[in-house]
Amino acid sequence: MECIFCSVIKNNTPHHEIVWEDDKHLAFLDSNPVTANHTLVIPKKHTADILNLSKEEYGDLMVASREVALKIKQETQCHKVSILVEGLSVPHVHVHLVPLDVGQDLIKFVRKNISQ
Repeated sequence: MECIFCSVIKNNTPHHEIVWEDDKHLAFLDSNPVTANHTLVIPKKHTADILNLSKEEYGDLMVASREVALKIKQETQCHKVSILVEGLSVPHVHVHLVPLDVGQDLIKFVRKNISQ
């Protein structure tokens, strides 16, 4: 079965608002955003784990993510754009770009005490 992000790349099914694209990457608004303009950047090549990307692919993804983050910051006038890589919800590498205003933080995403 094809992953949901591969469906977005092929024919934008389900529909997502695509905000940026180059030959190797696609950026679109998150369907379950933490803040307004929460954006995902994905490689067009299906890869389930970021550690399976080559050094070049990893670097290209970070450059693409930075470019999109700068556009978000400019367009939204937010204080900062948090960059988060997590791969648990969809088995396709994706970078979360979350615009934050002064005083906002991503601490609510994950904070867990680990006892030893």
